[in-house]
Amino acid sequence: MFGKLLKNDLKAQWHSVSIILLCIAIICIVGEIFATFTKNNILSAVAGMGVFFVLVFASFVMVIAVSMLFSKTVFGRAGYLTLTLPAKTRDLVWSKTVSGLIWIFSVFSLMIGSMFLLVYQVDQRFGKEIEAAADLLSLFGAPSFSVVFVIVAIFTTIFAVLILLTVQCIYLGITLSNVSPISKLGNFGAVIISFVGIWAIYTLSNAIGDFLPMGVVLTETKVMVTTDFANTIHTLGDQVIFKQNLTGVILSLAGALLLNIPITSLIKNKVNIK
Repeated sequence: MFGKLLKNDLKAQWHSVSIILLCIAIICIVGEIFATFTKNNILSAVAGMGVFFVLVFASFVMVIAVSMLFSKTVFGRAGYLTLTLPAKTRDLVWSKTVSGLIWIFSVFSLMIGSMFLLVYQVDQRFGKEIEAAADLLSLFGAPSFSVVFVIVAIFTTIFAVLILLTVQCIYLGITLSNVSPISKLGNFGAVIISFVGIWAIYTLSNAIGDFLPMGVVLTETKVMVTTDFANTIHTLGDQVIFKQNLTGVILSLAGALLLNIPITSLIKNKVNIK
């Protein structure tokens, strides 16, 4: 049943998100064609960066679009049809969640791809200058570009988790804004609850992470994932180039996924369909 729900949600949402995706495609294709074929190296790099920042902005636009679709199809006029389907409320909520995340992370993946493409284009046009800069930076103890690549990958993962947490908190805010007496606050209540939820889960997760640290430690030659975070950092000393406590990130991910429980319960038992 979940598979059928997901398939139908993707089809229904496509009519709304296709316009956004078309605009993104046109801008990105034009930008990348210009970046590839222009003879001016500086303009090529600027065009590549422009495509990347457009996709960053588009990722946030898609979050808003998906949130509006969730509100419309669950609590708007279409909500009567949605909630009377012969399916479990849990499956309905997960279908809305997964379908929304598919669209969001589709754009997010394009953003990451554009970042790597930008790095490749810059390397092709400024390869010698980059090697010289890397050698110069290494003299001052700066990390190599390979280490920077790993750091970027870590922060990309963290950003992806934050997007998931944001979407789930928005869904919770929208759901609670349709439950009395919070429904009297309307959209304002949904916004406040969303921000409070993001802040609460993120802060609590990081606070627990400080007591139970587990993370990644980088040196010039090693990438270590360790549960003995503090001792590893102390042992390596000055060899440590970068460290990131991942406990908070993992707990934020768990918290985001667990939010489907109260969302499902509220939709099933408490919501007021408009």
